[in-house]
Amino acid sequence: MFTEQELVAFIVAKTAAYLIANHIDVLTIPADNFDKTGLHADIFLAVHADTAKKPCATGPSLGYAKGSSLLGMHSIGFALATSMGQTYADFKKDNFAVGEHDYYAFKFITTKGYGGLLELGELTCPAVENALISNAELIAHDLGVALKASVEIVEASEPSKGG
Repeated sequence: MFTEQELVAFIVAKTAAYLIANHIDVLTIPADNFDKTGLHADIFLAVHADTAKKPCATGPSLGYAKGSSLLGMHSIGFALATSMGQTYADFKKDNFAVGEHDYYAFKFITTKGYGGLLELGELTCPAVENALISNAELIAHDLGVALKASVEIVEASEPSKGG
């Protein structure tokens, strides 16, 4: 039906639109070809969808950089789970993807709050693929709500700039 790139691009675009409408600055970058110098953000979130040689063998998961806010990352997971009618029992263990810190841009982006990876689920599992497609708008909205709250927490924790 949809490729990973198409589905993720749709969800990310809708999430970004929600954040922009709520006065949050957003920069979306492709997974591979981007300027890898000087990227700083309150929050960095890589969004992907999994595939597997054996269908229905994986599930949604969270990955995050060392020192990241677990509360922030788990709010992202909760947003996805709520959108899909899931619980954390459906998620793989945190940092499930081996070596994710080497290929999800973690090492190129400095964050104030957290940097993480959200694996939406497995597109090679027909039931999950259908659920991701039919819930894409809700997933984007709920991710936007969680990200907005996270950015507001990061900004509120910064020292006052006014004197």
